[in-house]
Amino acid sequence: MEAERYLKSLAHTAALRRGVRFSRFLDPAEAALATAAAREEGVEVSLFGGYGEAERVVAAFGAQEDPEYPLCCMEARWSSRAGAPRHRDLLGAQMALGLDRGCFGDILVGEERAYLFVLKELCAYIALNLDRAGNVPIALTPLDRLPDALPQPVGRTVRGTVSSLRLDAVVAQIWSLSRSGAQEAIAREKVKLAHIPRNKCDVQVETGEVISLKGRGRARILSHTPTKKGRIALEIFIYGNN
Repeated sequence: MEAERYLKSLAHTAALRRGVRFSRFLDPAEAALATAAAREEGVEVSLFGGYGEAERVVAAFGAQEDPEYPLCCMEARWSSRAGAPRHRDLLGAQMALGLDRGCFGDILVGEERAYLFVLKELCAYIALNLDRAGNVPIALTPLDRLPDALPQPVGRTVRGTVSSLRLDAVVAQIWSLSRSGAQEAIAREKVKLAHIPRNKCDVQVETGEVISLKGRGRARILSHTPTKKGRIALEIFIYGNN
């Protein structure tokens, strides 16, 4: 796996040279690989994505204290009269610059503004070249410090019950699919669990994990509790405006 080799190389270099080595932005699955690579090489690793609850993070191998992470936060602003770009519009605008996904961290979307976390070396380039998200003109400003309150994720919380925590049962519940439809999507590797493509229907889903279905969005399992009728009650946060 390319990501695993990349992270093992950083951890090994940090161990040999006894200096800090930073990664690109990592998704949660890659962050777990970074922790494993550091443990294998016997070096410290810390993870940070610009704010405490960040999903995408940068790994600092060999860091003994709080390092100065090579990332920055930019505020994107727009006029509501021109529309309201969504998360995918802002991500698509960044990717259209020809940069790798590892250059970008989380995107937090609020009212008439959003906060983009990016690698520091690209901050000026992105601020100069990114002026539109979807059909909406935007203005980017690099920030010296985070605002006191960051936007909360856009979405809705729903509840339902499943017979088990098998992946196919949970996917069917979230996106109102038949069990066979969920199984087909999993078999065709359209489903990711914890950012990893899965093709086994009987994988167990845990509280806190993120599930995505290609073309339908993503969701997080907030809680699961048994019911008196022997089923499992789920509380699910579905990301997005729909």
